[in-house]
Amino acid sequence: MKPSLTLLLLGLVAALLSSCAAPQPTRPLATHPSVDLKKYAGHWHEVARLPMGFEKDCVAATADYSLRPDGLVKVVNTCIRADGSQRQVSGRARVVDDRSNAVLEVIFEEWFSIFIPRAKQGNYFILAVTPDYQHALVGTPSRKFLWLLSRTPQMPPAQKATFIEKARALGYPVDRLILNHVHP
Repeated sequence: MKPSLTLLLLGLVAALLSSCAAPQPTRPLATHPSVDLKKYAGHWHEVARLPMGFEKDCVAATADYSLRPDGLVKVVNTCIRADGSQRQVSGRARVVDDRSNAVLEVIFEEWFSIFIPRAKQGNYFILAVTPDYQHALVGTPSRKFLWLLSRTPQMPPAQKATFIEKARALGYPVDRLILNHVHP
């Protein structure tokens, strides 16, 4: 392999590892007190998110969660591009906090997952979910990733504002939120 290509690949791996291994804030992240995973399972539309590599060219995204017989949660995330094409990534999640079911560790089954440090304390925190399980606020303890999810492509403005204010209070950079404009 040419030295310049080797350096480029090493640089890409180093960048990926450093972005994933950001130091954890000292303040613990409060989650929803109790999540019924049977009610949480199903199809979700991403209404807004913080920037992330997988969704760089997405104008919309969905997440599908289903309970597996082995107790894990099947995860399928779909990115929808402006031209209508789609890209999917699949994985599994295990509950880390079985008292609340609000903290999960998600592991994707794609090749790039070998470069992502494992988050034994969880990397998918359900911060809030409405009583009817129609809207949810999800984030990571690093405050680097945040998603506003809805069962429908639209979220009522008052609910969106409530979630954004909650995320701000938890220390997320909500001024960087990307709102999805095109929905499947």
